[in-house]
Amino acid sequence: MVYSLDLFDRLSCTRSEKEQCVEIIASILRYSIKARQKGLLCLEYDHDIELIDDALMRKGLQLIVDGTDPETTRDILTNRIFASNIKGIDLLKAIISIEGILAIQEGCNPRLAADMIAAFLGKDIDLWESELNSQNEVTRDLTDAYSIEDCEAD
Repeated sequence: MVYSLDLFDRLSCTRSEKEQCVEIIASILRYSIKARQKGLLCLEYDHDIELIDDALMRKGLQLIVDGTDPETTRDILTNRIFASNIKGIDLLKAIISIEGILAIQEGCNPRLAADMIAAFLGKDIDLWESELNSQNEVTRDLTDAYSIEDCEAD
């Protein structure tokens, strides 16, 4: 999606605020790996989705599990953030969540998806790169961490 310059003015936030986005990006990476390996429906059986505090992320993941088309998913989620007139770190978190959800829905390569949304950190992208490097072994292991049993309903 192409975002307006007005929107980027509303995204202004500090480096320490942007640190909060690193965990969102890591979560998107985990969900993306799982969905790519086992399919979108696998996310439905992930009990973590029910516990996600971020209502936008929870709604977005539910929309893709329900088979909502990408354009409608984007419309629903962007309407929620524009109607709320949020700005700063809350807007940045929302945009990262939306773009991550859509990347998962499109079946984008998980690492590529994470790198694309990390670009929203701007000059502070090194926050994500540091996290990725410090967790590189964990991230590599994520690709082997999901088994068929993870996707079965209880």
